[in-house]
Amino acid sequence: MKDAAVSKNYRGIAVLNFKGLRMEVLMKIAVFFISVLLFAQSPAPMGQMGCPQSGMMKQHMAMARSAADREYMQSMMTMHQGMMAHPLTGEADHDFMVMMIPHHQAAIEMAKTELKYGKNPQLRAMSQAIIKAQQAEIDQMQAMLHR
Repeated sequence: MKDAAVSKNYRGIAVLNFKGLRMEVLMKIAVFFISVLLFAQSPAPMGQMGCPQSGMMKQHMAMARSAADREYMQSMMTMHQGMMAHPLTGEADHDFMVMMIPHHQAAIEMAKTELKYGKNPQLRAMSQAIIKAQQAEIDQMQAMLHR
């Protein structure tokens, strides 16, 4: 390799240079392009249904530190799946309700998680109020959808 040379960096560590580029820079560039190619060629999982947040939520789920964290993230993933499950009709009232029902259901699930694991009396009281109010609104929207 006549274009390759070994030099020392500012710490005195030997660094391989190829045509004036340090090998560590070349490796970073290669990893970047390989990642782009793999991402571009892999189809999106069906569960994502076009929702870019789903991948992030799955990453957060993997980093969850507690059972409560996992339950909160599961509530959010279920909410996004529910919101994406209904095709939009262009009719604002209908679309609002089919999007808000899973949103409210996620609020209920998260409030139940707070009651299960939380200790703050104010948040526990708020969670109970959320469950009652959100369930009433879900019932009302479902009745309106079925008219």
